[in-house]
Amino acid sequence: MGNVRGTLRVIGDLHGRHADYLNHIADAPRSLQLGDFGFDYDCLQGVDPDSHKVLKGNHDNYSLESPHFLGDGGTWEELFFIRGERSIDAKYRTPGLDWWPQEELNHIEMDTIYDLYEKARPEFVVSHGCPSSIIPSVARYTHFDGEPLFPSNTALFLQALLEVHCPKLWIFGHYHTSKVVESFGTRFVCLAECEYIDVGELP
Repeated sequence: MGNVRGTLRVIGDLHGRHADYLNHIADAPRSLQLGDFGFDYDCLQGVDPDSHKVLKGNHDNYSLESPHFLGDGGTWEELFFIRGERSIDAKYRTPGLDWWPQEELNHIEMDTIYDLYEKARPEFVVSHGCPSSIIPSVARYTHFDGEPLFPSNTALFLQALLEVHCPKLWIFGHYHTSKVVESFGTRFVCLAECEYIDVGELP
């Protein structure tokens, strides 16, 4: 199996810790940040958008665009990416300020990405969230505001992708924990906040 065009540094949620991000990419020839970058992207000025990409999560500004952003989902280099997740605290947030309704893919976008994934059958997947079957292994709590948490539309969609095809490696963030889970023949790597992993030759 070939390289992912050399070493790729995959970086977990930042939540505005942009100084840490710049330190992380300083010695990385290429990087991909997994979402929850923050709500402004000024620190990306001067950062090569061809070598350093950002995948939007649920704590990102969907009103802004940048050449650094990957799209909704599809193939970049030798990996497959899927953006988005649900903010469980959305009712406490302000639309257009720190929450955007398009944080999760809509059904049309999901259908398009499903077809792309089925055709690509990738060996390497990155996403902000993870398939619903993996959540119990990485989630730090099961309730919010006294109510049980159920899988988001995003988690259910990612589970549907997994059931179509199991990649060798799947890296994600969102759950702010550092953990490796082996399931469905796939190695799932959850990155904690500001954690990163360097991927060279795929396993």
